[in-house]
Amino acid sequence: MTLLQGHATRGRTWREHGVTRDREWKGAALYWSARVGEGAGERRASDVAWSYPRPDPPFEALAGHFAFVAGRVDACYVGPDRVTPQPGGFYGGWVTPNVLGPFKGEPGTEAW
Repeated sequence: MTLLQGHATRGRTWREHGVTRDREWKGAALYWSARVGEGAGERRASDVAWSYPRPDPPFEALAGHFAFVAGRVDACYVGPDRVTPQPGGFYGGWVTPNVLGPFKGEPGTEAW
């Protein structure tokens, strides 16, 4: 999970789904969709991010941040590095060139 402050998401229109799901330890997560462009060029991505409006203690610092699922958008970057979505489709993790695996989600890692 990668967390960004709201100001790091400029250029996108965000819509909360109104769907919340309890997440282990952190509290209720609110899910977001994104819209980019307008008219015929408009594109949408559902459940691309989540936030914790009122996280449980001791996770209060998560309030005001978004977590993104890199595999549900065209591209995500950490500085100049393009992120690779964590394998397996279950986790929202980001993999950058300076992070070494193996990674949970790859074939054979289900029992970890």
